[in-house]
Amino acid sequence: MLQQTQVSTVIPYFERFIERFSDVHSLAAANIDEVLFLWSGLGYYSRARNLHRTARRIVADFNGIFPDNSEALQTLPGIGRSTAGAIMAFAFNHRAAILDGNVKRVLARYFCINEPINLASTEKRLWELSEQCLPARKKDIGAYTQGMMDLGAMICTRNQPKCSLCPLKSSCLSLRANKQHELPVRQKQKVKPIRSSDFILIELQQRILLKQRPAKGVWGGLWCFPEQCELDELTPTPIFAIGPKWLEFRHTFSHFYLDCHIYQATFEHLISLPKGWTWYNREYPMAIGLPSPIKKTINQWLDAQLEFAQVAEFSGDYQGR
Repeated sequence: MLQQTQVSTVIPYFERFIERFSDVHSLAAANIDEVLFLWSGLGYYSRARNLHRTARRIVADFNGIFPDNSEALQTLPGIGRSTAGAIMAFAFNHRAAILDGNVKRVLARYFCINEPINLASTEKRLWELSEQCLPARKKDIGAYTQGMMDLGAMICTRNQPKCSLCPLKSSCLSLRANKQHELPVRQKQKVKPIRSSDFILIELQQRILLKQRPAKGVWGGLWCFPEQCELDELTPTPIFAIGPKWLEFRHTFSHFYLDCHIYQATFEHLISLPKGWTWYNREYPMAIGLPSPIKKTINQWLDAQLEFAQVAEFSGDYQGR
């Protein structure tokens, strides 16, 4: 959960998640919808899907026992070299290096590395430095690893590093050269591409029609408004009319922007739905994963409908008097 997300944001999600899934067996046995429901709002949903898949792999392939070597760990979904190193250090007290964003920044500044940090050659050098800096005693590895992460998160921050408070200030090469504000160097990122999707918001009796997204792709496995072409999956094909665009917004993903265009449509009556479709009732919400902007749009729409109904009722009462 802490990947790409701040501690203060994670804490309530973590507490709810651990309360429901207290061990790897309960997580492995869960339905992915429930996992995504408890993750809704954190973003980067592939993390939740990988966590669920990993739990199932550990139960099925490792008899429910977490592997204690880096090679085996890196065969599990979502676990790369740095995450494997963190697990080895914290869970098993093994001398294993990590290289998350905070540690990269600390090392790049401490050793005054002027090459762009996102080059493969620079990352290779940073891995070598990370391994060289490991404490000799295994019993110190957990405290050291946590210290490096905290140093980057709280002292050697991206902007305005607090060098006067840093325990490494006397030997930091970038501080000596007065280059701490220039490092780490990054190659200029490519401009994010813009994608566009047209979604259909269908409400009937205060219920919203939703469709589960494919496992891979945008909001994979989450529930969302259908796109127009997807309404053909419903049998019999419902009679509906698409109105004007009601809302549009841009959602930012890590590698692209998604321009969402929300069109209103109406059905004449409730229809039975195939698997992967549902009528979402806000008053009795199901334990399913909803992307934050979709949940926000649902609430925005239903609140507007209630307000309109209340105004209409008041206006009718007033005229009646």
